[in-house]
Amino acid sequence: MNEAKLIACHECDLLQWERRWRTVVPRVVNGAAPPLRSLPATFDRALALTVAAAILFVVANCFPVVGLWVNGTLVETTLFGAASSLYADGMWPIAGLVFVTTILMPSLNITAVIYLLLPLQLGGFEPPPIFLDTILG
Repeated sequence: MNEAKLIACHECDLLQWERRWRTVVPRVVNGAAPPLRSLPATFDRALALTVAAAILFVVANCFPVVGLWVNGTLVETTLFGAASSLYADGMWPIAGLVFVTTILMPSLNITAVIYLLLPLQLGGFEPPPIFLDTILG
């Protein structure tokens, strides 16, 4: 089995076989840029990015994102406040759509990925190989 790895130029995407270089910096034949080595996708990186997304999602939903000037007064609200005011004004289909697309589904997505990756990080279960390809992309 050949264990050689391919490396790609970050400017032209030319694939080359990785070699052990001693004194010369590897360069692409047609350019001057050294090729980049791709880091393997790991559960550590995916879990860290997902936890960061969860923290930023909570912080982002605490600050107002909608602001309107009404009679010289600035009215600001969060996404949840916008959905609740739409519901209070009788526009419940739009309020439901705003709530589902901006709060419910992103939070479910982040929670599900953390739920799946945390046991893998802690050594809790071993998923089937097809599942690993789906998660790690």
